[in-house]
Amino acid sequence: MTSIYRWKGAVERDTERQLMMKTTRGAVDALQKRLKELHSYELPEFIVLSVDSGSDAYLQWVAASLT
Repeated sequence: MTSIYRWKGAVERDTERQLMMKTTRGAVDALQKRLKELHSYELPEFIVLSVDSGSDAYLQWVAASLT
């Protein structure tokens, strides 16, 4: 996608890819730390969206996939 944003007083335009990762609340801090280590941006986007509900089987699979 093409992103247009303000950064350090200038309007920037870059080609980017958006990545959505599924994890558990307990793994968020480690995931954010690793993203900061690997990402080329000084300030990569990192947001957490809470899941209010979902398929029990699917949510159990996500949790099991992280062990």
